[in-house]
Order: sequence, then structure tokens, then C-alpha cells
Amino acid sequence: MIVRARGTAEWDHKDIEWAQLDKTKMLGSQTAMAVGLRGMLYPNSVIKTHVQTNVLTGTTKEVARTIIERNGLRGLWRGFFTCQVGIIPAHSVYVTALECSKQYIKQHLAIQKGFGSRRATQLSSFMGGAAASLCAAVVRTPTDIIAQRLMIQGTKGASTAYSNGFHAFRTILKTEGIRGLYAGLGAAVLVSVPFSATFWGSYSSLKFYIGHSMSGLASTVEERRRRKQNNLSNLSNSRSSN
Repeated sequence: MIVRARGTAEWDHKDIEWAQLDKTKMLGSQTAMAVGLRGMLYPNSVIKTHVQTNVLTGTTKEVARTIIERNGLRGLWRGFFTCQVGIIPAHSVYVTALECSKQYIKQHLAIQKGFGSRRATQLSSFMGGAAASLCAAVVRTPTDIIAQRLMIQGTKGASTAYSNGFHAFRTILKTEGIRGLYAGLGAAVLVSVPFSATFWGSYSSLKFYIGHSMSGLASTVEERRRRKQNNLSNLSNSRSSN
């Protein structure tokens, strides 16, 4: 938004604070989009899981064809609903943890550490992104494990047959304990936490630099607008005098 004051103009961008948001609408719309997007891309996850666990070999097209031949089109979405049981709350946890941690860290850095607003915003975005990803991973990992077991069910890589997601949950918990539901959590965190922290930290920095550039552009546009108005005014006065 361009703000004009005393003959100058600048690009004004204000962050929307967590307290100002309609949480129900925001979380509802974002969760719906996340589920829809996940549904469209889920077959890729199924194919990737089959290839990575070495239960099927060949090209992506060949693996997809084999899955369809064995299980029909439904095979490409096997475990999808179980996965959403974790994705939906994990997404809500991610957004809530991100916004709350950003706000708390920003206030802490600005008030107690004396950081400037720009620096505090960048650091809080970086650390908030890391905290949000860690919290979401704890919620999401068990259903990811169950969904992956269901994906490869009926292949040579599957050691146990599960009737549904709940049966898989009980079986894993009984035979492998709580550690079985969090297998690979450390590796997942080592990927997702740095990515989320870098993404939000970079986003905050780019937003500042783009906003600064837009302020310069806004000033240039405003200067040209004033010159055009002055030229039109001078032309009008010249015609009136003649």
C-alpha cells in the first residue's frame, strides 16, 4: 500500500499479529487447502515409498502401473485417510506454534535484548519456523509411519497385514512400542526443521528488502505524479492567461 505524506510516498506494510486473526477461518481454510493439495499429490508419495523401500523396481511409470494392476486406482491412495488424521492437527499445530512463537520471541528480543524491530522480526521468524516444524513433526510422524505401512501392504516388503489404520496403530504399539510410531523422527526433524527455519527467516528478510525497494519505487511514482500535475497546472494557467 502506498502512503503519501508531506509530498513524499513510501510503501507501507504492516504485519498482522496473531491476536488480530480470525483463527477459525484461517485454520479452516488453510487446513482444507493442505488436505486438498495432499490428496492430489498423494499418489507420488505412494510411488516414492514403494521405490525407496525397494518393494518395487522400475521407472515411476512402471511402479505406478504395477500398483494399479495389483490394487486398482485405490492403491495409489492407500493410507490417505489415515495420513490425514495426523496431517490435519499437525497443520493446525504448525501454524499456531509458528505465530505464537514468532510473537513471543520478537517481544523478548525487542524488549529484553534491545534488538531493533527489523532484526527481531527476522530472528523470530527463523526460530519460530524451527519451533513450528518440530512441534508438527511430533504430531505427524505416527500417522506417517502407519500410512507408509499401509502403502506397502501386500508386497514383499510388508511383514504384517493390517485391516485398517487403527489396527496398524494397535499392532505397531503392541509389537514395537511407542518407539515404533516415532521411527525416523530424528531424521525427519533434521530435514524439516532447518528447511522451515530457513524458509521463514528468508521470507522475513526478503519481505523487508522488497518493501524497501517498493518504497523507492513509490517515491519515484509520486514524484512523477506531482510533476505531471504541475505541468498540467502550468499549462492550464498559460492557456487562461492567453
